Amino acid sequence: MTNPLKNRYLWACALLVACGGKKTDHPPAPAPTAPLPTAGIAGQQVPVWPLTLVAAEDTLHWDALIGNRRVTLDK
Repeated sequence: MTNPLKNRYLWACALLVACGGKKTDHPPAPAPTAPLPTAGIAGQQVPVWPLTLVAAEDTLHWDALIGNRRVTLDK
């Protein structure tokens, strides 16, 4: 009969060794973003409409960030 605690200990050690990876010294660089193309309206009067709705696609998982939509609009 084998000791079940010994087997769990060995599995835990093996898992730690297998998951331990090489750590990088610096964080990965963010992907470049395209600038907002505003050259076409430079120097012109542009109407700005008040923000009346704050919404995000469900797949973005921004519910925690937006929270209460009325409070977010007040900010």
